[in-house]
Amino acid sequence: MNYTEVLVQQFFKGKDYRVFLLQKKVVAVAYRVPARVFGDGKNTIQALIEQENKNPLRGGKGRDNVLVKILVDEDILAHLARQQLTLSSIPAHGQEILLREIGSASTGGESIDLTDELPIENQQLFERMAELLDAAVIGLDIRCDDITKPLTDKDYCVIEINHSPGFSIHHFPSQGKPRNVAKMVVDLLPF
Repeated sequence: MNYTEVLVQQFFKGKDYRVFLLQKKVVAVAYRVPARVFGDGKNTIQALIEQENKNPLRGGKGRDNVLVKILVDEDILAHLARQQLTLSSIPAHGQEILLREIGSASTGGESIDLTDELPIENQQLFERMAELLDAAVIGLDIRCDDITKPLTDKDYCVIEINHSPGFSIHHFPSQGKPRNVAKMVVDLLPF
């Protein structure tokens, strides 16, 4: 394949968060955690993945479950290799092993509700963004070290703006309070 154009984006280190805004107001915030396992000092990463997949909250593949099964693929193998690990590695007791770079629920990631921990400064920042975007429903994908601390211009990045963001990570967080954003959207409809 021959390509004539290349898109280069600056890398911004941090964690991935979704901020859900409705009528230009923050109604839900989720930390999108990549698929992960925690070492026990005895089992391999492969065995830890198999144990995690037995979690009753993990269903099949897709968006219909609170959590989906972690499927080992080339992305997981490559991410482990970047950490100088393999599926045969035995992590120390309590050691968190991130299996992917991206915190996507569709690839085994988790969501943690942080709505009540969002500082007022960050809430106001995101609501100003929503004012500029002038849309009824917005999902802001934010990358920063910790969204529960006040942000400055240099320590966060807007990764993506979604005008039809998914609800499931807010409805069914693996930790924290569920947020019924679908009901909030339906309540806005004129009937």
